[in-house]
Amino acid sequence: MFFSVSNGQIKLTRNFWWSEKLLFEGLAIPQAWSLGTELSFYLVAPYLLNLRSRWLILCTCCSLVVKIIVVRALHLGDPWTYRFFPFELGYFLLGALAFRYRGSFDHLVPERAEKYWYCVYPLVIGFATVRVPVPLPTLTYPVALACALPFIFKLTARIKVDRLTGELSYPFYIFHLFALTLAGFITREWWLGAKEAMVAWVGLGLTLVLSAIGLALEVRFVEPWRTRLA
Repeated sequence: MFFSVSNGQIKLTRNFWWSEKLLFEGLAIPQAWSLGTELSFYLVAPYLLNLRSRWLILCTCCSLVVKIIVVRALHLGDPWTYRFFPFELGYFLLGALAFRYRGSFDHLVPERAEKYWYCVYPLVIGFATVRVPVPLPTLTYPVALACALPFIFKLTARIKVDRLTGELSYPFYIFHLFALTLAGFITREWWLGAKEAMVAWVGLGLTLVLSAIGLALEVRFVEPWRTRLA
C-alpha cells in the first residue's frame, strides 16, 4: 500500500491512488492491512507500556505532532494518513492511557449505570458519523475518544448485547468486503437494476451471518487452543 506504478516502475508513493495499477487490489484480504500496524505495536508494547504515564503522554504528543507536521508539509495522502505505524503509535498509546486511568473516573459514573446505556449508543454513533468542523481533527477526535472510553466502558461493561457486538466487530471487519462483493453479484443476478441501497442491505445481512459463523467457529475451535498455549 506504500507503492504505486508509474511508467512501468514500482516506486514509493505519497498516495497509493496515484498509480497506473492499484497494487492493493492484489491483496487476498485487503482490509487485513491493519494487522501489520497492530503487530508492530505488540512488538514494542512490552517496553513502552512499562513506562511511566508522563513518558507515555510525551510519546503520544510527539507521535501525533510529527504526523500532523509531516503529512501536511509533504502533502501526503493514503497510506500515510492512517497506515504508517510511527504516525499511528500515538493512538495506541492514547488507548493505553485511557485503560490506565479508567479507575480515576469511577466516581463520576453512577453505581447503577446500566440504566443509562441507551444514552451511550446514540452518542457513539453520532461521534462516528457526524463530522464536526474542528481544527486538526486528526488530533481532536482521537483525544476526545480516549477521554470518553473509560465512561463508555463503565456504562456498557455489563451489557451482554454490547459484549456480543464487540466480539462480532472483528469478523464483521474481515468479512464485509467479501460480503458486499457477493451481495453485488446476487442482486445483479436476482434483482436486475437493483440500487446500491439494496446491495448495502444484502451485504449487511450476509456480513452478520458470516461474522456469527466465524465467531462460533473461533470460540469452538480456536479459543481453547489459544488458551492452552497461553
